[in-house]
Amino acid sequence: KIYYRNACDINRKSHIPYYELAKISMLESNNELAKKNIEIALNNNPDNIESLALASTIYFNCNDIAKAVEYSENVLKKSPNNTSARIIRAKVYMSQKEFDKANEEIDKALSFEKTNMMRAELLRFKRQIKEQKGN
Repeated sequence: KIYYRNACDINRKSHIPYYELAKISMLESNNELAKKNIEIALNNNPDNIESLALASTIYFNCNDIAKAVEYSENVLKKSPNNTSARIIRAKVYMSQKEFDKANEEIDKALSFEKTNMMRAELLRFKRQIKEQKGN
C-alpha cells in the first residue's frame, strides 16, 4: 500500500497506483477510500476497462446500484466479453429478484470465459441464483 501511495506522489497523472489503492481499499472493506481512489483513476484514464469494472464492483458493494449499472454498461460497450461486468450485472439482477436475467448474464460469461477457475466460480454463481430463485 505504501508503494502505491508513493507512486501517487511521484506521478499524480497515472491511473495505475490509484486503481491499485482502490483494489486494496475494497479488499479492506474501506469503500469510501476505494470510491475516492477509483474516481481519481478514472479521472486520469476514463477509458480504462479494469478501472471501470472495479468501479462497478465498488459501487455495487456500496449499494449504489445505479452507478454500478452505469459503470458495468460502460465496460460492456467497450469490452462485451468482460466477465467482471457480467457478474456485476447478474448481482444487480439478483438483488432485484430478476433471476432469469441474472442467469442470462452468467450464461453469456460462460460462453466466452476460458479459465477453469473463473468458469467454476460462474457455475457456483449459477447454483446460487437457482437456490435463491427457488426460495
